[in-house]
Amino acid sequence: MKNKIKLTKEKVIGIILSFILCCCLIYIGFWFYQTSLNKKRMKELENEVLVENNVGEINIEDDEETKRLVAERAKIDFDKLYEINKDIKGWLKIEALGISYPIAQYTDNQYYLKKDIYKQNSISGSIYLDYRNNGFEDINTVIYGHNMKNDTMFGKLDEILKGKVRNRC
Repeated sequence: MKNKIKLTKEKVIGIILSFILCCCLIYIGFWFYQTSLNKKRMKELENEVLVENNVGEINIEDDEETKRLVAERAKIDFDKLYEINKDIKGWLKIEALGISYPIAQYTDNQYYLKKDIYKQNSISGSIYLDYRNNGFEDINTVIYGHNMKNDTMFGKLDEILKGKVRNRC
Protein backbone atom coordinates (compact mmCIF):
# COMPACT_ATOMS: atom_id res chain seq x y z
CA MET A 1 0.00 0.00 0.00
CA LYS A 2 1.21 3.46 -0.86
CA ASN A 3 1.77 6.03 1.86
CA LYS A 4 -0.66 8.81 1.28
CA ILE A 5 0.10 12.25 2.54
CA LYS A 6 -2.98 13.61 4.14
CA LEU A 7 -3.25 17.36 3.87
CA THR A 8 -5.29 18.94 6.58
CA LYS A 9 -6.51 22.52 6.67
CA GLU A 10 -3.82 23.36 9.19
CA LYS A 11 -1.04 22.03 6.94
CA VAL A 12 -2.35 23.88 3.90
CA ILE A 13 -2.64 27.12 5.87
CA GLY A 14 0.87 26.56 7.27
CA ILE A 15 2.29 26.05 3.77
CA ILE A 16 0.54 29.18 2.46
CA LEU A 17 1.72 31.28 5.40
CA SER A 18 5.27 29.98 5.01
CA PHE A 19 5.18 30.93 1.35
CA ILE A 20 3.88 34.43 2.18
CA LEU A 21 6.59 34.85 4.84
CA CYS A 22 9.30 33.84 2.36
CA CYS A 23 7.96 36.31 -0.22
CA CYS A 24 7.91 39.10 2.37
CA LEU A 25 11.48 38.34 3.46
CA ILE A 26 12.65 38.35 -0.16
CA TYR A 27 10.91 41.69 -0.77
CA ILE A 28 12.43 43.25 2.37
CA GLY A 29 15.87 42.00 1.39
CA PHE A 30 15.40 43.39 -2.12
CA TRP A 31 14.30 46.74 -0.65
CA PHE A 32 17.41 46.94 1.55
CA TYR A 33 19.62 45.99 -1.37
CA GLN A 34 18.05 48.56 -3.71
CA THR A 35 18.16 51.41 -1.20
CA SER A 36 21.76 50.74 -0.21
CA LEU A 37 22.72 50.47 -3.89
CA ASN A 38 20.98 53.79 -4.60
CA LYS A 39 22.75 55.43 -1.65
CA LYS A 40 26.11 54.16 -2.91
CA ARG A 41 25.43 55.30 -6.49
CA MET A 42 24.42 58.79 -5.36
CA LYS A 43 27.60 59.10 -3.28
CA GLU A 44 29.68 57.97 -6.26
CA LEU A 45 27.86 60.46 -8.49
CA GLU A 46 28.49 63.28 -6.03
CA ASN A 47 32.19 62.39 -5.89
CA GLU A 48 32.33 62.24 -9.69
CA VAL A 49 30.78 65.68 -10.27
CA LEU A 50 32.30 67.44 -7.28
CA VAL A 51 35.10 69.73 -8.42
CA GLU A 52 37.47 72.07 -6.67
CA ASN A 53 36.22 75.55 -6.05
CA ASN A 54 37.38 77.53 -9.07
CA VAL A 55 35.17 80.57 -8.65
CA GLY A 56 38.03 82.90 -7.85
CA GLU A 57 37.41 86.29 -6.27
CA ILE A 58 33.78 87.21 -5.65
CA ASN A 59 33.13 90.96 -5.64
CA ILE A 60 30.32 91.08 -3.13
CA GLU A 61 31.02 93.23 -0.10
CA ASP A 62 30.10 92.05 3.40
CA ASP A 63 27.85 89.22 2.27
CA GLU A 64 29.47 86.02 3.50
CA GLU A 65 26.35 83.90 2.95
CA THR A 66 26.17 84.86 -0.74
CA LYS A 67 29.88 84.12 -1.15
CA ARG A 68 29.38 80.71 0.44
CA LEU A 69 26.38 79.93 -1.78
CA VAL A 70 28.21 80.96 -4.97
CA ALA A 71 31.22 78.88 -3.92
CA GLU A 72 28.97 75.86 -3.26
CA ARG A 73 27.34 76.26 -6.68
CA ALA A 74 30.75 76.18 -8.32
CA LYS A 75 31.60 72.84 -6.74
CA ILE A 76 29.28 70.82 -8.99
CA ASP A 77 30.36 70.06 -12.55
CA PHE A 78 27.03 70.37 -14.33
CA ASP A 79 28.59 69.48 -17.69
CA LYS A 80 29.35 65.99 -16.34
CA LEU A 81 25.84 65.77 -14.91
CA TYR A 82 24.28 66.68 -18.27
CA GLU A 83 26.33 63.93 -19.93
CA ILE A 84 24.74 61.46 -17.51
CA ASN A 85 21.22 62.85 -17.79
CA LYS A 86 19.94 65.86 -19.72
CA ASP A 87 16.90 66.06 -17.41
CA ILE A 88 19.01 67.37 -14.50
CA LYS A 89 18.04 70.90 -13.50
CA GLY A 90 20.12 71.44 -10.37
CA TRP A 91 21.60 70.00 -7.21
CA LEU A 92 19.99 70.04 -3.77
CA LYS A 93 22.40 70.14 -0.86
CA ILE A 94 21.45 70.58 2.79
CA GLU A 95 24.53 69.67 4.81
CA ALA A 96 22.78 69.72 8.19
CA LEU A 97 20.46 66.94 7.00
CA GLY A 98 22.90 65.00 4.84
CA ILE A 99 20.91 65.78 1.69
CA SER A 100 22.98 65.98 -1.47
CA TYR A 101 21.20 64.92 -4.65
CA PRO A 102 20.73 65.99 -8.25
CA ILE A 103 17.30 67.31 -9.16
CA ALA A 104 15.73 66.10 -12.39
CA GLN A 105 12.61 67.18 -14.26
CA TYR A 106 10.53 65.28 -16.79
CA THR A 107 7.32 65.92 -18.73
CA ASP A 108 5.25 64.17 -16.03
CA ASN A 109 5.56 63.60 -12.30
CA GLN A 110 5.46 59.80 -12.49
CA TYR A 111 8.68 59.17 -14.40
CA TYR A 112 11.27 59.86 -11.68
CA LEU A 113 9.04 58.45 -8.96
CA LYS A 114 10.46 55.00 -9.73
CA LYS A 115 13.55 55.87 -11.81
CA ASP A 116 16.99 56.84 -10.58
CA ILE A 117 19.03 59.65 -12.08
CA TYR A 118 20.48 57.16 -14.58
CA LYS A 119 16.91 56.46 -15.80
CA GLN A 120 17.05 52.92 -14.38
CA ASN A 121 14.16 51.40 -12.41
CA SER A 122 14.64 52.06 -8.72
CA ILE A 123 12.55 51.66 -5.57
CA SER A 124 14.02 54.91 -4.26
CA GLY A 125 13.29 56.97 -7.36
CA SER A 126 14.89 60.41 -7.65
CA ILE A 127 14.41 63.91 -6.38
CA TYR A 128 12.63 65.84 -9.10
CA LEU A 129 10.84 69.08 -9.94
CA ASP A 130 7.15 69.25 -10.70
CA TYR A 131 6.68 69.07 -14.46
CA ARG A 132 4.67 72.32 -14.37
CA ASN A 133 7.59 74.33 -12.98
CA ASN A 134 9.79 76.27 -15.36
CA GLY A 135 13.04 75.07 -13.84
CA PHE A 136 13.75 77.32 -10.85
CA GLU A 137 12.42 80.46 -12.53
CA ASP A 138 8.93 80.28 -11.00
CA ILE A 139 7.99 82.06 -7.79
CA ASN A 140 7.21 78.69 -6.20
CA THR A 141 9.08 75.53 -7.11
CA VAL A 142 7.78 72.11 -6.07
CA ILE A 143 10.40 69.44 -5.43
CA TYR A 144 9.41 65.81 -4.91
CA GLY A 145 11.36 63.03 -3.23
CA HIS A 146 10.77 60.00 -1.03
CA ASN A 147 10.93 60.15 2.75
CA MET A 148 13.12 57.06 3.00
CA LYS A 149 13.22 55.02 6.21
CA ASN A 150 17.01 54.62 5.90
CA ASP A 151 17.41 58.42 6.22
CA THR A 152 18.36 58.94 2.57
CA MET A 153 16.66 61.48 0.30
CA PHE A 154 14.15 63.38 2.47
CA GLY A 155 14.30 60.82 5.29
CA LYS A 156 15.76 63.31 7.76
CA LEU A 157 13.55 66.26 6.81
CA ASP A 158 11.31 65.75 9.84
CA GLU A 159 14.30 66.48 12.10
CA ILE A 160 13.64 70.17 11.44
CA LEU A 161 10.16 69.84 12.95
CA LYS A 162 11.55 67.89 15.91
CA GLY A 163 13.98 70.74 16.60
CA LYS A 164 17.09 68.63 15.99
CA VAL A 165 18.34 70.98 13.25
CA ARG A 166 18.55 74.69 13.83
CA ASN A 167 18.17 77.33 11.17
CA ARG A 168 21.60 78.78 10.37
CA CYS A 169 20.34 81.93 8.62
